[in-house]
Amino acid sequence: MSKREYGMLHLAIPYWKGDTDHFDQAVVRSYRYGRSHLDVAIELWELAGHGDRAVALRELKEVAFGREVPLLHTDEVATMLGLLDGLDDALKKITGPQMLVPLEQLPALRARVKLVDLDADRGDLAVDGVSEAAARVWELRRILKEALAGPFDLVFD
Repeated sequence: MSKREYGMLHLAIPYWKGDTDHFDQAVVRSYRYGRSHLDVAIELWELAGHGDRAVALRELKEVAFGREVPLLHTDEVATMLGLLDGLDDALKKITGPQMLVPLEQLPALRARVKLVDLDADRGDLAVDGVSEAAARVWELRRILKEALAGPFDLVFD
Protein backbone atom coordinates (compact mmCIF):
# COMPACT_ATOMS: atom_id res chain seq x y z
CA MET A 1 0.00 0.00 0.00
CA SER A 2 1.23 3.47 -0.81
CA LYS A 3 2.21 5.87 1.95
CA ARG A 4 -0.13 8.38 0.31
CA GLU A 5 -3.12 6.15 -0.43
CA TYR A 6 -4.79 4.12 2.32
CA GLY A 7 -8.07 3.33 4.00
CA MET A 8 -11.51 2.84 2.61
CA LEU A 9 -14.78 4.68 2.90
CA HIS A 10 -18.05 2.79 2.77
CA LEU A 11 -21.59 4.00 2.25
CA ALA A 12 -23.87 2.15 4.64
CA ILE A 13 -27.56 2.16 5.40
CA PRO A 14 -28.29 4.88 7.96
CA TYR A 15 -27.82 4.04 11.59
CA TRP A 16 -26.38 0.60 10.96
CA LYS A 17 -25.48 -0.79 14.36
CA GLY A 18 -21.97 -1.78 13.34
CA ASP A 19 -22.34 -5.50 13.83
CA THR A 20 -19.74 -7.14 11.63
CA ASP A 21 -22.07 -10.07 10.91
CA HIS A 22 -24.23 -7.72 8.82
CA PHE A 23 -21.50 -5.56 7.28
CA ASP A 24 -22.08 -6.92 3.76
CA GLN A 25 -25.81 -6.22 3.97
CA ALA A 26 -25.32 -2.73 5.42
CA VAL A 27 -22.68 -1.47 2.99
CA VAL A 28 -24.00 -0.43 -0.40
CA ARG A 29 -20.74 0.86 -1.89
CA SER A 30 -17.05 1.03 -0.98
CA TYR A 31 -14.31 3.38 -2.09
CA ARG A 32 -10.63 2.50 -2.02
CA TYR A 33 -8.36 5.18 -0.54
CA GLY A 34 -11.31 7.33 0.49
CA ARG A 35 -9.94 7.84 3.98
CA SER A 36 -6.65 9.17 2.65
CA HIS A 37 -8.60 11.56 0.40
CA LEU A 38 -9.89 13.18 3.58
CA ASP A 39 -6.37 13.45 4.99
CA VAL A 40 -5.26 15.03 1.70
CA ALA A 41 -8.03 17.63 2.07
CA ILE A 42 -6.80 18.41 5.58
CA GLU A 43 -3.24 18.79 4.33
CA LEU A 44 -4.31 21.01 1.43
CA TRP A 45 -6.27 23.34 3.75
CA GLU A 46 -3.15 23.64 5.91
CA LEU A 47 -1.01 24.29 2.84
CA ALA A 48 -3.44 26.99 1.72
CA GLY A 49 -3.21 28.71 5.10
CA HIS A 50 -6.66 27.77 6.36
CA GLY A 51 -5.82 25.78 9.46
CA ASP A 52 -9.32 26.37 10.82
CA ARG A 53 -10.82 24.24 8.06
CA ALA A 54 -8.17 21.57 8.59
CA VAL A 55 -8.94 21.50 12.32
CA ALA A 56 -12.69 21.25 11.69
CA LEU A 57 -12.18 18.31 9.32
CA ARG A 58 -9.87 16.62 11.83
CA GLU A 59 -12.51 17.08 14.53
CA LEU A 60 -15.17 15.43 12.35
CA LYS A 61 -12.80 12.54 11.75
CA GLU A 62 -12.28 12.27 15.52
CA VAL A 63 -16.07 12.18 16.01
CA ALA A 64 -16.23 9.23 13.59
CA PHE A 65 -13.34 7.37 15.20
CA GLY A 66 -14.71 8.03 18.67
CA ARG A 67 -17.61 5.73 17.94
CA GLU A 68 -17.65 1.96 18.30
CA VAL A 69 -17.82 1.77 14.50
CA PRO A 70 -16.02 4.73 12.92
CA LEU A 71 -18.73 6.49 10.94
CA LEU A 72 -20.39 9.81 10.24
CA HIS A 73 -24.14 10.29 10.00
CA THR A 74 -25.77 12.26 7.20
CA ASP A 75 -25.75 15.62 9.00
CA GLU A 76 -22.04 15.22 9.72
CA VAL A 77 -21.39 14.23 6.11
CA ALA A 78 -23.12 17.45 5.04
CA THR A 79 -20.90 19.42 7.41
CA MET A 80 -17.80 17.73 5.98
CA LEU A 81 -18.88 18.53 2.43
CA GLY A 82 -19.39 22.17 3.39
CA LEU A 83 -15.89 22.31 4.86
CA LEU A 84 -14.47 21.45 1.44
CA ASP A 85 -16.10 24.48 -0.19
CA GLY A 86 -13.59 27.05 -1.38
CA LEU A 87 -10.54 24.77 -1.29
CA ASP A 88 -9.76 25.09 -4.99
CA ASP A 89 -9.85 28.89 -4.84
CA ALA A 90 -7.67 28.89 -1.74
CA LEU A 91 -5.13 26.64 -3.47
CA LYS A 92 -4.98 28.89 -6.53
CA LYS A 93 -3.48 31.60 -4.33
CA ILE A 94 -0.46 29.30 -4.01
CA THR A 95 -0.48 27.69 -7.44
CA GLY A 96 -2.04 30.24 -9.77
CA PRO A 97 -5.07 29.63 -11.97
CA GLN A 98 -3.62 26.52 -13.63
CA MET A 99 -3.12 24.76 -10.25
CA LEU A 100 0.61 24.33 -10.95
CA VAL A 101 3.12 24.96 -8.17
CA PRO A 102 5.81 27.43 -9.30
CA LEU A 103 9.17 25.62 -9.41
CA GLU A 104 10.77 28.07 -7.00
CA GLN A 105 8.11 27.28 -4.35
CA LEU A 106 8.51 23.50 -4.48
CA PRO A 107 11.33 23.19 -1.89
CA ALA A 108 9.42 25.20 0.74
CA LEU A 109 6.15 23.39 0.10
CA ARG A 110 7.78 19.94 0.14
CA ALA A 111 8.75 20.49 3.75
CA ARG A 112 5.09 21.05 4.69
CA VAL A 113 3.44 18.02 3.08
CA LYS A 114 3.36 14.25 3.43
CA LEU A 115 0.44 13.23 1.24
CA VAL A 116 0.70 15.78 -1.56
CA ASP A 117 3.28 14.38 -3.97
CA LEU A 118 5.77 17.18 -4.53
CA ASP A 119 8.75 14.82 -4.36
CA ALA A 120 11.97 15.99 -5.99
CA ASP A 121 12.36 12.68 -7.82
CA ARG A 122 9.35 13.67 -9.94
CA GLY A 123 11.42 16.42 -11.54
CA ASP A 124 9.36 19.04 -13.33
CA LEU A 125 6.21 16.92 -12.89
CA ALA A 126 6.20 17.83 -9.19
CA VAL A 127 4.51 21.10 -10.16
CA ASP A 128 1.35 19.01 -10.76
CA GLY A 129 1.29 17.65 -7.20
CA VAL A 130 -1.28 20.08 -5.80
CA SER A 131 -3.66 19.65 -8.73
CA GLU A 132 -3.37 15.87 -8.44
CA ALA A 133 -4.13 16.10 -4.73
CA ALA A 134 -7.08 18.41 -5.46
CA ALA A 135 -8.46 15.73 -7.80
CA ARG A 136 -8.50 13.35 -4.83
CA VAL A 137 -10.58 15.89 -2.90
CA TRP A 138 -12.94 16.16 -5.88
CA GLU A 139 -13.42 12.38 -5.56
CA LEU A 140 -14.09 12.79 -1.84
CA ARG A 141 -16.73 15.42 -2.65
CA ARG A 142 -18.38 13.02 -5.07
CA ILE A 143 -18.47 10.29 -2.40
CA LEU A 144 -19.95 12.70 0.16
CA LYS A 145 -22.61 13.87 -2.29
CA GLU A 146 -23.52 10.26 -3.00
CA ALA A 147 -23.79 9.63 0.75
CA LEU A 148 -26.14 12.59 1.12
CA ALA A 149 -28.26 11.56 -1.86
CA GLY A 150 -28.73 8.04 -0.48
CA PRO A 151 -28.94 8.98 2.31
CA PHE A 152 -26.14 6.81 3.69
CA ASP A 153 -23.80 6.90 6.64
CA LEU A 154 -20.10 7.19 5.85
CA VAL A 155 -18.12 4.34 7.42
CA PHE A 156 -14.34 4.52 7.77
CA ASP A 157 -12.18 1.44 7.42
